[in-house]
Amino acid sequence: VGSERDAEATSPASSAKPFELADLGDAQLAELRRVHDLEDVYPAAPIQQGMLFESLYDEAHKAYFNQVACRFPRGLDDEALREALAAAVARHAILRTSFAWEDLAVPHQVVHRTVATPFESHDLREFTAEEAAIRLESLMAADRERGFALDAAPLLRLTAVHLPDGSSQLVWSHHHAILDGWSLPKLLEELLATYQAPDIDIQAHQEAQTLLEQAASGLKYTDYFSDTKEMNHVTI
Repeated sequence: VGSERDAEATSPASSAKPFELADLGDAQLAELRRVHDLEDVYPAAPIQQGMLFESLYDEAHKAYFNQVACRFPRGLDDEALREALAAAVARHAILRTSFAWEDLAVPHQVVHRTVATPFESHDLREFTAEEAAIRLESLMAADRERGFALDAAPLLRLTAVHLPDGSSQLVWSHHHAILDGWSLPKLLEELLATYQAPDIDIQAHQEAQTLLEQAASGLKYTDYFSDTKEMNHVTI
């Protein structure tokens, strides 16, 4: 389940219309659409159903909460980073996805048309290096403890922490049900390409654009379900 594999470009192989794959009654689908401004609804993949079950069964453990931290020695620009993240969220349905399971035979992915850009920033530049290190660790621990409500999109956060030496720590957090280990590096590569594009030379900008076009050329995630005839269901 990943960013590049569920890219938003229309594919010739895609035949499923919005909501066509939903395994729901008319009343259930109507209620979801009444509560949320939705782009699509479709069943969760079996592996997602398993993660959802385990996450709800043991919320304190947070087994599927993933957090990645990267240090940027020359610092980061909050506004450019926010815009790059907003572009990625708009481009990829999985980054606007939550889950519905209450009173449903099969848990479903719920794709929202729009979500708030999940970006936060903390300025620790006025603290000593030692104080900043302690506060950074505290921020990351609080982020892990905060986790995610699986019925509320987006199931990711990006946090920039600006440090006394002029560097910035970038903290990316997400639930594993929306991104796997293969797709996360590709998504971060795309995010940083978008972030850098306005400020780099023409050749590098063209390379960044090529990367974005490649990321947008894959099949929709719904194509997976269109070609899948049988699925294992997990009751939640």
